Amino acid sequence: MGAFLGAALQQDAATMQELANADYIQHSPFIPNGLDPFIGLLPVLKVHGTMAENIRMFKDGDYVFMHNIWRNAAPFGADEMVSFDIIRVDENGKVAEHWDAMTPLATETASGRTQTDGPAKITDYISAESYAQHNHRADNKTHPRRRKHPSPPAGAKNQSNRDGAPFSLPKGKGTQDGRSPCPASCLGHLGSSQAVA
Repeated sequence: MGAFLGAALQQDAATMQELANADYIQHSPFIPNGLDPFIGLLPVLKVHGTMAENIRMFKDGDYVFMHNIWRNAAPFGADEMVSFDIIRVDENGKVAEHWDAMTPLATETASGRTQTDGPAKITDYISAESYAQHNHRADNKTHPRRRKHPSPPAGAKNQSNRDGAPFSLPKGKGTQDGRSPCPASCLGHLGSSQAVA
């Protein structure tokens, strides 16, 4: 996935075409579906000198998660932006789908940490005892994830995904029975995740 990001930053459309499906699904509010609209954005990024600094990249099955700082990022809404991208690759290893969330880089934060500092490799799963907040609008004392949540009432159903199946992790990850204590949108539990070089 680093090769795809690098090809985009180098304006290398031929390599991008080798690494992604022509009809890939795009969830970014800035770019329509398909590879051609993304390639069409490259000259705009070049004019602005837009560059990305990859902070961390993780892979979990068919998904790659990237945390980047974008500089000269006026085409995305501010001079410096922080992004979190999720990319799904297909069975042939090509980019098939992309989601992102971008926010301006903050110089002051409620927690005292930046939006990107901290470990760049997964060494453990989320821990309520060692959670460090990186949302620039929240501090460690008031963020909802720091609060203890009550146990569900007896007989309550487990949270489930869209198909109705309970969220699950490999045995020993998350709760004692392997269920994740957070919904699918909680990306802290990456199951068999590994850092991507």
